[in-house]
Amino acid sequence: MLKQHLAACLVGTALAATPVLAQTSPAPPSPGQFITQQSPGQWRASKLVGIDVYGTDNAKIGDIREVLINRSGSAEAVVIGVGGFLGIGEKDVAVPFKGLEWVTEPMTPATTTLPSPVAPEGGSPVPTAPGTTTGAPGSIAERDRAAVAVSRGYPDRAVLRMTKADLQNAPTFRYAAETSATTPVPPTRTSP
Repeated sequence: MLKQHLAACLVGTALAATPVLAQTSPAPPSPGQFITQQSPGQWRASKLVGIDVYGTDNAKIGDIREVLINRSGSAEAVVIGVGGFLGIGEKDVAVPFKGLEWVTEPMTPATTTLPSPVAPEGGSPVPTAPGTTTGAPGSIAERDRAAVAVSRGYPDRAVLRMTKADLQNAPTFRYAAETSATTPVPPTRTSP
């Protein structure tokens, strides 16, 4: 009887240990799990920080300070630094990422109207405002804009359909670290 009990325990231990041993050595990644090159529809997020943002009147209204992404990796908002001089007196305002129109061709002194913005690959078409220059689909101008964006990996500037005054009157954006620092912490009890 003791031999049967010991044999049953040994078999049970072996069966219980098999899945544990199988989990200790991860399978190597397959070649399809790696990305080897930036695609034309991808932009480098690090290059978006610092991009100038222009308003409806073609005047610079600020620059991108931060790009906020959600846990699934989608860009949700852009924090724009507005106002001030050399960073003094500047405030941060956050707007939805989708509220920006991205322009790929560089601004030249001869540019008097906003060029037509482009959406990243897979994004919805970006509407243009009256009086903006546009390139017909497939035109040389459109292909040139696309070539510039692909070769650099990021857009030249962003357009927000607001004015500088609109942003200056908007509520100030606060980062999580700033809001948690101002939230009072309840006192803890200590025993005598």
